[in-house]
Amino acid sequence: MCHKIVWYYTFILTLFDITLNSKLTAQGKSHGVSVQDTFAEGITFQEWGNEEQSEEHEHERDGGGVAALYFSPSAMRFGVSALGAAHSATVTIHNTANSTLHLASVSGSTSDFYASFFDTKSVPPEGNATFRVVYVGRREGYVGAHLYLHTSRGLHRYPVSATGAPSGWGLWPLVGLRVPHNATLKAHLQLTNPTAEWVQVREVYSSAGWLRLGLPGGEPRAPQAAWLLPPHGTREVVRMLITLPEHAYASPPEPAADAPLASPLTGYVRIKVNVTEDEWGGGALLLAVEARTAAAGHYVAPLQLRLSSRGTDDPPDSVSVAGRLPARCAARRLTLSACWQWEISVGNSGGAGARADGGVWAARCSPQAAPLPDPFADAPDRPAAPHAANGTPSAAPAGLGPPARSNAPLSVAGAKPEGARLAITRPLIEPYQELTPTARFTLDYGKLGEALGRAPGGAAAGGWCGGWLRLGGAALQYSVRLLPGTARLSPADIRVVTASREQALQEREVWLTNEFALPLRVSPLVVPPAVAEHFVVSDLWEGVVPAGRGRAVARLRLRRLDEQLSLDAALTLQTNVTRYALPIAVYSGYLEVVCTFLGCNSH
Repeated sequence: MCHKIVWYYTFILTLFDITLNSKLTAQGKSHGVSVQDTFAEGITFQEWGNEEQSEEHEHERDGGGVAALYFSPSAMRFGVSALGAAHSATVTIHNTANSTLHLASVSGSTSDFYASFFDTKSVPPEGNATFRVVYVGRREGYVGAHLYLHTSRGLHRYPVSATGAPSGWGLWPLVGLRVPHNATLKAHLQLTNPTAEWVQVREVYSSAGWLRLGLPGGEPRAPQAAWLLPPHGTREVVRMLITLPEHAYASPPEPAADAPLASPLTGYVRIKVNVTEDEWGGGALLLAVEARTAAAGHYVAPLQLRLSSRGTDDPPDSVSVAGRLPARCAARRLTLSACWQWEISVGNSGGAGARADGGVWAARCSPQAAPLPDPFADAPDRPAAPHAANGTPSAAPAGLGPPARSNAPLSVAGAKPEGARLAITRPLIEPYQELTPTARFTLDYGKLGEALGRAPGGAAAGGWCGGWLRLGGAALQYSVRLLPGTARLSPADIRVVTASREQALQEREVWLTNEFALPLRVSPLVVPPAVAEHFVVSDLWEGVVPAGRGRAVARLRLRRLDEQLSLDAALTLQTNVTRYALPIAVYSGYLEVVCTFLGCNSH
């Protein structure tokens, strides 16, 4: 019964916005994945007010009824809770007075926590009532707040807290988004299967009309297998399009300089999978999306760069992301300092051009994840600075301060992370420009680890690095969690040359050495179909490798000699820290000379 209640409140949380919703469904075996529309019925859910209201009535909690009312538990501590899911718990109110207690409502001060209605409005003497608290994390790290219960005996404060942790499914809340007028933000929702079994995504839908969903390729239907996640594999499930309604941009032409920011629009994307274990969210995943309006101007893709855990000595090819390895990083491979590069695109929904000034802003490394300052806090609804006709920039975009120089990070309350660099590759942002590659962002895990070691509090157990990337009038947040060490695979890659029969048919052993300071939980090596077709893979091992120890995790050999075979693939090893890739290549080893000048073929 309790499990059903948890599901109920998780469900209504995603439906509190009464609007036209987008829904994608994986139907029966004879059907596929399709896009549908549905209406969310009017289900009311208690939302929180603001902190000022609670402080105004703070004195009421000292009324005469306090001694005759207590909560069980006395404080709701969710502890370490994964992002990308709703966590629910029950609170019981006990009335020990001789008079009836009347309950009115619950309010609060943060969007990370929600509360249900009371199961009863009147609590008789020696009776009790219950309500549920739901935690939907917005960011990594600790967050604490208070619930304020309005009762017939005054206002009572109830503490709640949680520590957001990376989701095993690879889900990261999309918060702090700014949607310029006439712009549509695009995000690709990828899911990583944290289990050792195949997982089927059953349904994906959003709670807001401005948060539209579609299949990754834009098609109206796809086979059900498009939403089938291999063990420890990653697959793009849906594409999200964020277009705020026109009426949301209606505002006074010149708002006061000290006017408070308008509340962001909040939507949720709910994902149902055929997994029931509570460890993985019980099959119900929840992604929070918060966006606010902005004047026509710049926007970026991707919307954020969020990494879970990385080792400071991870080899470059261990990062399984849509990036590329810079040549200078590849040259340092023997130093075991990993770095990876992403391409950042910029679009412009406004009619004014601008220089593509930018840099790393508010960067920090610290032992624990912490909130970053808002780069748009000064003037969130003004367009980017126009580009003058003579080719020189005018004033910097309002709210972003002076244009930051590339590769010049600004440290805020932590060590300056030299390992985060932004290089501008396109100097101008044109009027009405579609998303165009404009900059490259590089993370050097080795240098970030060095910066973390200089942070207050030390970094013996690792830590967190994050910050903002600013490009023109747009910004995106990045973060990564670092642990000292690596899980070293030997050999670092497998190369099979079919011209040598003896070398091609020999059996190869894959050895793993745990250089982290903590035990490494290892899942069986994932072998893609292209590799399984040509290789015999045996002795796949799973278990725990103690710190500083190593062991064989797999053996493989070529099934048959085929000098025409050409293969370029990778085996994947999932651990409790991160995922590692083992490249495998098969080629003949012969050099083919191709020439076009006269008489070439005769020599």
